[in-house]
This record gives sequence, structure tokens and C-alpha cells, in this order.
Amino acid sequence: MGMPTTPAYIVMVALLVPALIKLGAGAPAYIVPFMFIYEPALLLIGDWTTSLHATVSAVVGVVLLAAGLFGYLLREASMWQRALLVGAALMLIKPGWLTDLVGLGLAAIVVVAQLTQQPKLPTAR
Repeated sequence: MGMPTTPAYIVMVALLVPALIKLGAGAPAYIVPFMFIYEPALLLIGDWTTSLHATVSAVVGVVLLAAGLFGYLLREASMWQRALLVGAALMLIKPGWLTDLVGLGLAAIVVVAQLTQQPKLPTAR
């Protein structure tokens, strides 16, 4: 394409997103290239502690984003839990300690709510 690797990847993802979404994949895979731009430590640029923090934060963020979009973490998530999961994911994907703590707090609220939630009993027909 005559472009450096990262911009070429971003252009390809931007063009292929509608097809990926129709195939059932999409949002988490769509956000990953933008994470590289906001946090170069994900590409192992910088010291190892920053790279480790960025990697763990990004992985947890992508897992929470997938859970929020698909509606299932430990069990089926209600709409408010899904909203909190997506919010937590966006906080964890954005680099920074403060946003990571807020994201982990939101995720903890959902995990506690799901662990204390009574399981749904099947109804008799």
C-alpha cells in the first residue's frame, strides 16, 4: 500500500469492519489497532513494567468489552450490567492508572452483582 505497517493495518480494519460485523465478529477486533496508537507500550516500546501494565489492562479491557457486547460474563448480563461492562472496558483500554482503577471498580460491581444474583429457575409449562 505504500504506507507504514500501523496505518495500513488501521485502514484495512476500517474497510473490513462492516464485513466482520456481519460475520459475527467485529467490535473488539476493531478497537485493537487504535489501542496501539494510544499506548505504544502494547508494541513493547518502552520499559517492561509499562508494557506489562498496558498489556494486562488491554487484555482485561477487551474481555470486558466482549462480555458487554455479547451480554455474558459469569452469567447472562442485564442491560445495566452490560452498560457498566462496556464503560469498564473503555476505561481499561484507555491508558492510565486512574482510568484503570475506575474500570476495575465498574467491573467489580458487575462481578459482585452476578455472583450474588439468584439463578433463574426454569418455569413449568
